[in-house]
Formats: sequence, C-alpha cells, structure tokens
Amino acid sequence: MRRRLLWIIVMPIFVLIAFGLGSGTQVMLGTFQPPPRVDLAQRFYSASERQLWERFVDDPPPSFEEKVEPNFPELLRAALGYGSLGDPAIRSQRYPHPIDNSIRELRIAFPKPELTFRALHWRHGKADTLVVVLHGFASTADKVLGFDKPDYMQFVGGRLFNDGLDVLAFGMPSDPVLASAMNSRLTWHGTTVEGAWSHAVCETMGALRDRHGYKRVIVYGVREGGRYADVMSVLCEPVTRVVVDGSVLDRRHAIWRDAQHQQMKQPILFDQLVPIEGRTSISDFLAHSRSPKIYLAGSFVLDEIEPRLRENFEQTHVNGSRYAFVAKKRSRSVPELPDILRLLRDGADGFDGFGVRPKKRLEE
Repeated sequence: MRRRLLWIIVMPIFVLIAFGLGSGTQVMLGTFQPPPRVDLAQRFYSASERQLWERFVDDPPPSFEEKVEPNFPELLRAALGYGSLGDPAIRSQRYPHPIDNSIRELRIAFPKPELTFRALHWRHGKADTLVVVLHGFASTADKVLGFDKPDYMQFVGGRLFNDGLDVLAFGMPSDPVLASAMNSRLTWHGTTVEGAWSHAVCETMGALRDRHGYKRVIVYGVREGGRYADVMSVLCEPVTRVVVDGSVLDRRHAIWRDAQHQQMKQPILFDQLVPIEGRTSISDFLAHSRSPKIYLAGSFVLDEIEPRLRENFEQTHVNGSRYAFVAKKRSRSVPELPDILRLLRDGADGFDGFGVRPKKRLEE
C-alpha cells in the first residue's frame, strides 16, 4: 500500500521532469533557440502590398523647404487643438510626505472630456524663481523630485529645490502605448495629447506665478518633455527661459526615417487635427518663440541641424544669445549634472555651442 502511494506521488514528478527536459526546460538548460527574426515586409497579406512598400521604402525623404511659416502659432494651435478644452480648475492638497509639509499635490481638471492632470509643487516660501520640469516617457513627477526609485531624470527636481529654487514637476505622458490610445480618442474631442498637456502646464504655471509672485519662470523639458517645452515656447505666455534637453530637433526627418525603417511603434501618437509635420520645422519653433530658448543635444546632432538653420538664421556666439544650441558632453538624453543646474539658473554663457538670431527679413 505504501509503495503504491509512493508511486502515485513520484510518477507525475518524473513525467514533468521528462517533459520539461524535452521542451520547456530547454530555456533553463541554455539549449532553447529563439525563432529567427522575420522581415516585417514578409508579414504583408498580399504580394501587391509588399511590392507597393518595397517601391516606397527606398524613396529618399522629400526636399523639405526650410522656410518659416508666417502664421505658425495659429497653425500649431489648430493642429494640436490647444485651448479647445477651455480653462481648467486647479485644486491643491497636501502631498503625503512623511517629513516635508511644503509639497503640494495639484489636480488640474478639465470638465469635458473629464481630464485631470497631476503635478507636484515644492516651494521654499520665499524663492523668486520657479522651474517647471517636464519628464519624458517612463518617468513620473515623483521620480523627478526624488520621491520614488531613481531613473534617467536623476532627481533633477529635488536637486533644483536643494539649490534654492521652487519646482513644479508636472506628470507628463509616461507610457507611449497609453498616450497613443488617448491621442486617438482626444482627436474626437478637438484636441490632442500634446495640445491638452501643453495647455494644462501653461495654465498651472501661470496660476502659480500669479499666486506666489515669481519673478523668474524657467521651463525644462527632457526627452519627450522637451517637445512640450518647445510647443509651450510658442503658445504660452513668455517665461524667463525654455530649455529643451535631449529631444528630437528635426521631427520631419526623424518621422520619415522611422517610418521608412518600420521602427515607428506608435504612429497614432503623431496624429494631429491638421497635419503639419511635413511643412514645419525647428526654424518655426525658433522664429516664433515668445521666450529665450536653449536646445541641448549631442554635438553630432548640432552638426546636422546647423546647416538647416542657415536659410533663416545667422550664427552668433553662444554668450548672450536669445536662442542657443549647447553641446552635451556625453550625448545622452539625460540631465547632465551639475552643468544643467548652472544652465537653468544662469543661461548658456560659457558653454560649448553656438547661438542664432533671425535674419532681418524675418524680423520685418
């Protein structure tokens, strides 16, 4: 009886082991071979569709014109649906920090559709400067301030606060898949992810400036957050300085290249109410910026972008320039400490890079 019971217990174990050695446990034993990568072109359903793509994929990018759109602010506003949701209601409550009571959690709510954004405001009480930090994908406002696990933002908001500055860390889109789905739905309401978030940040920033009397307001966007900072430089009320760090500077060529190599994972994220990507460029964001602006990028990126600016801008020294391009030392899309703290506070003077100013015909 005992032998039979033992056999009933042990036999299934042997079967599982034998099955595992033959299949599933190959992964653990190191003998499992992943399936070969499949050319995406082979996944097309018809030969004619594949031929269509093969003809299209080798086409060079269009010869984009480097002219400045005279009505770019209105065009950008219409494309993003900026301001179409009306004015938000901004509520403030205490952030549940175990020690510091000076952190406020802000809720920025639009009535229709019901959208509520989140931001964290950390203030000293007597500071005259507010730095608005906009993170990119895979980060949060809590991580910006150092209240969560570290990431590529390197607690830059907390470091700015320790440097004597007030900080507004805005919760930006973090998941590109979710942001793409939201963008698809928001277009039905006459706005976009970029339009709704940019408007929410601008309204919150303006409300805090009025309430606390900030004399200086600096907007700092990293990676995808840099795109929002660029948009805000055109559509928001003027601020002391806008800094775009590690963002894509030439979206036209980048979108064309990514689509050509089938690397655009979330194309609907770029859907706009009025398609403008092919007819606008960084020159428009410079010529129509209402605020002084600094772009931070790797030296190889600056080498690519500089010739495209010559049509509309004259190159100047970086010191004292209203629009500056600063070379990053490590060419990574992360805040470079401690340099970024000095740049945000004092500007681009003394950094490696160049400045630009619009040619006279643009100023007329």
